[in-house]
Order: sequence, then structure tokens, then C-alpha cells
Amino acid sequence: MVLLFWLAFIQGGVCYAQEKKVPAISITVTLKNSPFQEALAIIESRIPFKFAYSTELALRQRPITIVAVRMPLDEFLHTLFQGRTTDYRVIGNQIVLQSPSSPSKVTLSGYVRDAGTGEPLIGATVFIPASGAGILSDRYGFYSITTPASDSLKLEISYVGYKSQLKEINASGDQALPFQLEHNESQEQIDHTTVLNDKRQDNVKKNQTALIGLSSDMIAAAPSVNGNGDVISSVEMLPGVQAGIDGAPGYFVRGGNAGQNLILLDEATLYNPSHIFGLVGIFNPPAIKYASLMKGGFPAAYGDHISSVLDVTMKDGSNVQPGGSVQMGSVSSGVTLYGPLQTGRSSYLVSTRRSTTDFLLRPLFHDNYFSHYYFYDINAKLNFQLSPRDRLLISFYNGRDNNNFSNDTANITGIDYSMNFGNTAFTLRWNHQFSGKLFSHSSVEYNRYHQFLSATQEGYFAQLYSGIRDVHAKTELNWYFSTAHKISGGADYLHQTLYPASLSGKIPPPDSSITIVPSGIPPKTANRIAFYASDDIRLGERWQIYAGIRTPLYLKGDARYFSIEPRLSLLYLIDPSTSVKVSFTTVH
Repeated sequence: MVLLFWLAFIQGGVCYAQEKKVPAISITVTLKNSPFQEALAIIESRIPFKFAYSTELALRQRPITIVAVRMPLDEFLHTLFQGRTTDYRVIGNQIVLQSPSSPSKVTLSGYVRDAGTGEPLIGATVFIPASGAGILSDRYGFYSITTPASDSLKLEISYVGYKSQLKEINASGDQALPFQLEHNESQEQIDHTTVLNDKRQDNVKKNQTALIGLSSDMIAAAPSVNGNGDVISSVEMLPGVQAGIDGAPGYFVRGGNAGQNLILLDEATLYNPSHIFGLVGIFNPPAIKYASLMKGGFPAAYGDHISSVLDVTMKDGSNVQPGGSVQMGSVSSGVTLYGPLQTGRSSYLVSTRRSTTDFLLRPLFHDNYFSHYYFYDINAKLNFQLSPRDRLLISFYNGRDNNNFSNDTANITGIDYSMNFGNTAFTLRWNHQFSGKLFSHSSVEYNRYHQFLSATQEGYFAQLYSGIRDVHAKTELNWYFSTAHKISGGADYLHQTLYPASLSGKIPPPDSSITIVPSGIPPKTANRIAFYASDDIRLGERWQIYAGIRTPLYLKGDARYFSIEPRLSLLYLIDPSTSVKVSFTTVH
């Protein structure tokens, strides 16, 4: 009885398989453009093996050229068939040749981008009409979909505000397949519009409760105080969200307070997301590409906040051609510039704005009263395509509000008040594609927030300072096992430092000063480490299950808090336009 051992490996796009280990013998032969069958006959005369193959296979082969001097037989066979669409197997004293079998499944992967700027498109749909399978590109524009092999496979690629693309490909093997979509700028005059059911209806078929996505076009169209659209104003109009009361920044989601909302800009945490006491959001619309609000069913990658997650992504800039825009308004004005550093490989974006209200109101102030309130923010981003599989992104944000107010300062009963607050954030991210199914992203984020208040009246003063500094590092792996199966896992580390201080008393003599010095405040530090994993599964045509777990460990001095946070979401599709979703989430 003969025991057969199978070994398969892929090199140079050709698959080789062996059923029996090749003996340790060597061969010396020189062939130059020899016909395939004639060359094999010469090789047979030098080795104790015979080739077995069909005439049809031989007719499809090109001539053989090879030079071997005492070359081991296994290395010789490897070199001989490298680059040829031929499998070989060693069975007994025969080398059996056959055409390679087509894979039953193939994986298509790549990035969906804006054809005009090269910007990755978040949430673009890659859809296979024949099977009804589809997938959305992730926050970096990456997609991966596995489908049965086919000589002719049709794909439909679509994104809101862009022209849909229908592409037919030969899907006989795994492929890196990027797509570029063009803006849909054409307009037509129509008498009436008939709304039909969309067969893909992402909100119905996506297994995440209370998730709402906001594209840059939707943000720009939202009403706002500054007239240019606003992320926070858009969020405050959504169901389950209540705007903060006048003078109180932030928003409230289903009974939670403003501090229980996690707010991210390119993965860096921001605090107090507003200017002018909540009238203007800190996100400059020309610099924002996409935003999503999660009010429940949080994925395992998110933690530490219990009301909602607002995840905002900045534009990458154009790697095709330079451009820019200028915004003018009565509340704020700004300028945005973007363009390639190296065409097709890297890009930059710089966007700044400043309030104009203080300039417009200054003529109205009288001698005994002065109020000076202004804000500014700066967004900047660099995007480098290091290789077809590696991408580096560097993001920066700085924003600040300053307010000085005085009334009857010559009188001891007069009021003198000042305030300033703001965020500074920096993010470094690296994306790597290991294969068509395995994708990773790692990042380091730094954020510093401060708020300083000072007031004097009737011979007394009071000061308050609050500072937060975050250093955040995380890494995540996404494995697109199949169209119906995505596995994710990662690690997340946060080092947080708090600087609380207050000071009050009688106003000191004119020749001395008492004020809070941030560098002299005793800091309070804490560390949080978390590991998480999740599995997103589609069962048949009606059921979807998302199961995840997050295990944060909070450390502060001798105090240690460990918790296990399960995440579960279920979706049942009743019909193409109706589904039922249930989610369970534990967050600390």
C-alpha cells in the first residue's frame, strides 16, 4: 500500500503539488527554445522518471529554455514549470502534468476612491447582482469580498453623490481591484419623482442599531449659525439627540449628559466640541469628509463612554491636482488649500478659519464697556501611499476660544472676566494590507485640552483651571474570512493625565500677581488597557449576528478595575424593506 503525501504551495502565480517526495538526485541539461514535447523527452533520458500528460496540454505550452548543471531534481522541476499554467505531481516513477484547477472561491479587494482627488470613499457599496452579495468600504475606503469564481462576473460600485459604475471582470483568481468613482454633477429637469424600494437599503440590511452616517454633502447642506453647514448642528437634528441649552456646549443623547459622548476626529478624542458657547461646532466643514453617530450597539472597538460615539474623518486632500476654497461669513471666515505632494502618491490638506464677530461688533462698544470674543481652528493632514499595501496618515487639529469682558473697571464694583479653552490633537496612523482578506491599522493619538476661567469683582478674584492630556495607542486586525464572515480584534492603551486647580481670594496689591500656573498643578494620572474581538456573521439571507467582547482594565495607583463588556447585535430581515434589530451592550 502506497501512502501519498500532498504538499501545495504557490509561487509566481503557479501552483505546484507533489504526492511523493522527489529523490535527492541531480540533472545536467541545456535546452534553448526546444519544443515542449521534445524537451521533455530529453529530460526523461537524464532522470529515472517519465512524464505523463495529455496532447491538449502539450499543444498549449511554449518552448522550453533552461540551463542546469548538477541541479537537484526538485529545484529543476520547480524552475522548469515556474511561470507556466501547469501543475505537476510525482506519483511513483511518473511526473504527472495537468492543467491547474480553478479555485471555487476568489477574493476581490482594493480601495474605492474619488476619481478627481484620490480621496478614499467611506461606506461605498461593492455589489454583485448575480448573487446579491455586497459589502461596504471601511473608514479607509478598503473593501474585501469573496465570491464564487466566474469567467464573467459583474460588479456594481456605488456611492451617494457619485456616478455608479458597472464593471465586468474575469474572476478566475484573487485580484487587487481598485475603483475610482466620479462626482455626479449632471442635473436634469424632471416632472415628478417616483421613489422605489432600493434592493440594498443599507439602513435596513446593516446590522447595527442607531447608526447614522453623514457625508460631506449632507453636512454642508445642514442649517447652521455660520451658514456653511456644521457637523454638530447636523447631529443635533437627528432622532434621539437633544441640543444643549443656550450657553451650554455639547449635546445630549437619550438622557445621557454631554460628557458621556465620545467625540473623535481622525481617531483622536476631542473635548467640549464647540465655539461661542455651543453656537458653532469645532469641526470646520470644508475639512470634513465623513461623520457617523452611533447611539447604541457599539462595536467592541469603542469604549469608555456610554451615551454615543461621534466618529469624524477629515479629508485627505487631493493627490491629483491642487485646489482650494474660501469661505466668508458674518460669524466666521476661512480658507482651505489642498493638493498633491507627489502626484498619485501623497497629498496635503490645510484648512483654517477665524471668527469675524469681534471685528463686526467692535464699533458698537462704548468707552465703559468692552467685550472681545474670538475663536479659531486649524486642520491639517498629510497622506502618503508608501506602497500598494501601505499607507501613512498624519493629522493635526488646533482650536481655541478666547473671551475677555470688562464693565466699569474703574469702579470697584466693576466686573473683569476672561476665559479661554481649546483642543490640540495629533494623530499618526499606518494602514497595511497583508492580503486580499487581512487588513490592519495602527495609530498613536495625542490630545491636550484646557479651560481657564478668571473673574474679579468688588475686591475679590476667582480662578479655575481644568486640563486633560491623552496619549492613546491602538492596533486592530480585520480578517474578511468571507462575504458573510468578518473577524476583528485589537488592543487599545490610554494614558490620561488630569490637571484640576482652583484659586480664590482678595485681589493682591498692584505690585504682585497671583494666578494659576498649569505647569505647577499636581497631575492626576490613570491608565486603561483594553483588548477586544468581534465576529460579524451573516446566516442565510435573513439573519445577521454581531458578537463581540471588550475587556478594559483601569489602573490608578493602587486602584484596579477590570470589567468584561459583551456586545451583541441581531438582525432579522423580514422582507427587502423591513428588518428587526436588537442589540445588547455593556460599557463602563
